[in-house]
Order: sequence, then structure tokens, then C-alpha cells
Amino acid sequence: MSQTEVTPTLAPQAPERVFRRTPEIEIVEDDQALWISAELPGVVPGDVEVSVEDGVLTLHGRVRQGSNGHATVVTEFARQLTLREPTRYDGERIEAVMRHGVLELRIPKHERAKRRQVPIAVH
Repeated sequence: MSQTEVTPTLAPQAPERVFRRTPEIEIVEDDQALWISAELPGVVPGDVEVSVEDGVLTLHGRVRQGSNGHATVVTEFARQLTLREPTRYDGERIEAVMRHGVLELRIPKHERAKRRQVPIAVH
């Protein structure tokens, strides 16, 4: 993850330093789906949200790192991806899996958008 902005924040009960980061993302498309991998080291699945609205896929989450009695360091990340042709993808059937610090998403294509072989008739 590359660090993009630093915003220190102090809360009354527990001071925190907040760092904003942008996850490294890889996108691959095949005939069946759009595949997205996001490197999220130190993130537990419960601290990341994936949403889709109006053709925009959003990843958002937080990582809390050790509290030694003084302050908790929080790393926030958010990334939005605009799907070029949102009607090609089925946002209702997105699959998400977290493995070894990598979030893997599969966004299936609608049947009508999948590539298909057209038979050629011989007369």
C-alpha cells in the first residue's frame, strides 16, 4: 500500500493517529467476470467494506495497529473504481474472499454480456 495523506486526529478518550492509504489493486477481465485483487496487509475481513452503487465499486476500511498505552495508530483506506459499462456486470452476485492480506473480488458478467461463439451455417 502506498501512503497518500497523513491526518493526525485526537479523540478525547483514546488519541489516534490516522494515516490514509490507497491499496494496490490489480484488475483482470475474462469472458466470465471481472476479477479485482487489492493488497490489504494487516486488515481483518471485518474491517473492510465492499459496496457497489451506480456503477461505482468502493473499498473502504481501517487497520488499527497496537496501542502501547499512549496512542493507537489507525490506517484508513478507500478506493473507488468506476465500471466502464456497469450494465455488463452483475453487482448482486459479487463474491469477496480475503486470503493472506489480499482481498479478491469476482464480479460476474450478465449472461447477455458474456462472449459467445456464433456458429456459422454452411449452405
